[in-house]
Amino acid sequence: MIQTSESAAAVDVPLLSVRVLSKSFGTKDARRTVLAGINLDLAQGEFVTIIGPSGCGKSTLLSCLAGLVDVDEGTITSGGEPVHGPGRDRVVVFQQASLLPWRTVRRNIAYGAELAGWDKNDIKSRVEDGIRLVGLSGHEEDYPSQISGGMQQRTNLARALVMDAPIILMDEPFGALDAITRRNLQDELTSLHRTLGRTVVFITHDIEEAVYLADRVVVMGVHPGRIIHEEHIAFPRPRHRDLTNTIDFRRTVARLDALLHPGEQTNRPSQAGIPAGSQK
Repeated sequence: MIQTSESAAAVDVPLLSVRVLSKSFGTKDARRTVLAGINLDLAQGEFVTIIGPSGCGKSTLLSCLAGLVDVDEGTITSGGEPVHGPGRDRVVVFQQASLLPWRTVRRNIAYGAELAGWDKNDIKSRVEDGIRLVGLSGHEEDYPSQISGGMQQRTNLARALVMDAPIILMDEPFGALDAITRRNLQDELTSLHRTLGRTVVFITHDIEEAVYLADRVVVMGVHPGRIIHEEHIAFPRPRHRDLTNTIDFRRTVARLDALLHPGEQTNRPSQAGIPAGSQK
């Protein structure tokens, strides 16, 4: 059975901690600093979204958290233990589902657990739970080529949930989907987060998506990539779609949009649907 997090309410206890993290790429004579001085704590059960312009290092930061990329300076700890590589405490959901085309939905969901050598009966039970949680009942024996992009990403998410990792790292998982499918998956993800209590780090370019999903929005700047602002989101859970039409939601989006596009607000309409310059 897929487990819930009994300690999800303990939001004052850091589960994942980043201290003075820096990362550069390139040769010795031509180094490019991508991340500089990143400090970030994530609490148990917290949903944190990260936004920022292209090239600010959002995906690099997520890869560092996953242990897929070594840091140059600083530390990352998960559950108090140093992160030096991938671990069963963290799973990653990428933008592309990366499903195995010769495996059915059911067997794709089971793949990670099979690689980990788990008991077959336990895998079967967890896979059934995952299928039910992400709404794939009736498509268990379909192959990736037979299902939509949204269903492929549901399969990808179920594969992550089956692993019962307390931390889920998501790199623009809905970025390639159409608007309706994207909204549906946003709603389902908020419901899953509330049910399972996992800690989620979610990278996105969409400010409205970031605000709608998050307990906290982290804003990154570029050259080099750094955290320039953290916005705590006080909207109550469970979240409902009509939240996005409220003035408080729209003002929050407009405020974050202004941080990402300083000096441009008088020259273009606000992403939040409020005329530029009208916020009080």
